[in-house]
Amino acid sequence: MTPLVDDFRAAVPYMEDEEATKFADTYLNMLVTQGVVLSALSKFAQPTGTGQDYCKPFMCFFKDMPSREALDVHPRSKYPDFKKAIANSYSIFYWPQFKNRSEYLKADLVDSYIDGVAFWADKVTTKSKDEVEKKIVPKFMAICTAFVEFFKKDEKYLKWTGTEDIAGLEAFMAENTTPDKLKDFSNVQTLGGGSGSGSGSAPAGKAAPQKAASA
Repeated sequence: MTPLVDDFRAAVPYMEDEEATKFADTYLNMLVTQGVVLSALSKFAQPTGTGQDYCKPFMCFFKDMPSREALDVHPRSKYPDFKKAIANSYSIFYWPQFKNRSEYLKADLVDSYIDGVAFWADKVTTKSKDEVEKKIVPKFMAICTAFVEFFKKDEKYLKWTGTEDIAGLEAFMAENTTPDKLKDFSNVQTLGGGSGSGSGSAPAGKAAPQKAASA
């Protein structure tokens, strides 16, 4: 999946919209965190109790994400459908709260979540007149699809296999989701396949964004 993510990350600055960049950065932070969650599943023994009891440490990375309701406050903002696609994509990361992951898959929740993302992505590809937006949304959709297919292909990725005391889970998550570590995309390659150009080239007709000169 790494080439897909590299393509998306490289394209985001070309949107030149602070809010869109924030949404994209939040999504990427959550994506990186998925690798940390998988590491936790292989490190700690399965906890007892309900899903709500043991999913709390995993949910730390949701605290800053923009809500879908917040999007409705800015109906005329730039790239509204792109932002709504991202807001809907947060649902695909909810799987840690399900104690029985196989039931989660059998209930077709994953498909309904990805359909919600595709609904807004399709609006961009069919109606948007902004070439930058039309170029970046397929990159984003490719990541979402690759992530979902990764979990659907083998349920072993959704099971607790570790032996350490679950009491250490919250500290483990906090230690491995610091701002600097959320910028490390090396573990994204563990989240499935997918291919991208890896070029990080500008969308057609768009010059590379220029950084402000330092004083």
